[in-house]
Amino acid sequence: MRAVIFLSAFLLALCSVSLAAAECKSSFFSLPTASVDGQLFLISDKSGPAFCRMKGFPSGVVTSLPDTPDQLPKYLNGLDIRILNIASMTICDGTCNLALLVECVPEGEDNCSFDGKLKIGNNNTGMSNEGNNNVGQHNLGSNNVGDKNVGNNIVGTKRFCHNLRRDGDRCTLDTLRTADTLELKTDPTPPAPESSPFPPTPKLSPGQTAPPPPSHALVITSASCFKANDRQSRCQVLLTTAQALKDLELTFQDDIRPDAYAACLPVGLNIKCEAMTWGDYSSGMVNAMGHTLSNQVLQADNAIRIASVPAPPPPA
Repeated sequence: MRAVIFLSAFLLALCSVSLAAAECKSSFFSLPTASVDGQLFLISDKSGPAFCRMKGFPSGVVTSLPDTPDQLPKYLNGLDIRILNIASMTICDGTCNLALLVECVPEGEDNCSFDGKLKIGNNNTGMSNEGNNNVGQHNLGSNNVGDKNVGNNIVGTKRFCHNLRRDGDRCTLDTLRTADTLELKTDPTPPAPESSPFPPTPKLSPGQTAPPPPSHALVITSASCFKANDRQSRCQVLLTTAQALKDLELTFQDDIRPDAYAACLPVGLNIKCEAMTWGDYSSGMVNAMGHTLSNQVLQADNAIRIASVPAPPPPA
């Protein structure tokens, strides 16, 4: 996590950074927001990883506002908006720091590094900008012209929001709500306790599928396994979900072996899980279960038959 500091001492301490940085492949989200049943929230710094997973990225780096309870009112000018921890779906005003900028990192990439002018991102002109296409200094966001701005598409100095380009423009809930705002819904039923374990998956007879859930919120679309070695198989399971999940468990079943379990970190609403199992489950079935952000248990629509596929050729 990065803390935003506009002090010359901090800049001097980083002057040994290499003069050139590789192309940055991350996506930057300045002043990220979430809408829950239509109500808009800023998000906490601890929400950064969950925010990135919901955007389809496996990880993220957060630039936060230190001492948010005291500092944030200076930027909002009386705007009535609260801070949400989307990882736990709890409002944390007064006890958490605000995420000013979230850098979401693609699969297989590292988070971007500072260049010789202490910039992170692409096509920035000036010093100490984080984001893309900024002209000026100490901007957090993208497409800004000026200095010490937080947000996107700003012209000016020390402005906090999006699309503030004229002197009289003010920050509103409508200007904070963008195409990148997460659209979340509360669960229709009360959440289970946080400590509630996964309920056991029923043992399936040959050809039997699990009973259908009350809704089609979690669906296994395909499953395949190949023999990795004499004792293990490698499996891939593809799923879709209507709600963002914070965890996911797969259950592999056949008529010969005990059930095998594998945990998966869900990324986005179209989820790809890869798992190693002891034994060959390629003639069996797989089921899935996960928890939503507010801890509601979702059971997959049905267990599906696993397809046996040949092992891929070894890399050249």
